[in-house]
Amino acid sequence: MKNLIAFAVLGIFAILLVGCGTKTTTLPSNEAPPPRISLNQTPKLTHGPEAAKVHIEAFFPLNEKHLKIVEFLNSLADKYPGKVKVAAWDFRTEEGGKETEKAFGKICGGMRINGKSDFKVMMNGKLREISIMDGEWVTWTKPEVEASLAQVVKETYPASDGRPASE
Repeated sequence: MKNLIAFAVLGIFAILLVGCGTKTTTLPSNEAPPPRISLNQTPKLTHGPEAAKVHIEAFFPLNEKHLKIVEFLNSLADKYPGKVKVAAWDFRTEEGGKETEKAFGKICGGMRINGKSDFKVMMNGKLREISIMDGEWVTWTKPEVEASLAQVVKETYPASDGRPASE
């Protein structure tokens, strides 16, 4: 019986090893690799004035789930009229993928405000370290993004106090 079990385990291991091996496929030299998504997909959505000095860049798949993040960022930009521009890239497109790799050195979700993803901001009377990489509730929350943006607006437009125009 022990021999049968040992033989079965070795057999399964051999199947996994051979069956799960990597297979290299070479495309003919005249064929381009397939696109990440359909060619009619929009690689970039923008909101806000070109002349704005504060730029929020978001790098996500621009699907229903992630468009909610873009809507949130657009609403933040609207709180600072004329000061904030949002650019949301779909990293599944060729152009969006290149921009994401240029920003982060790899394809991953995340955001930058004026080229930065990591901030130290005061929240509730405490200095907090915040990263706006990945997705909501993974490494950041909406209040943390708001606080980071307020700080950058205040630093970029010193005459303002960093508070939204409605306050």
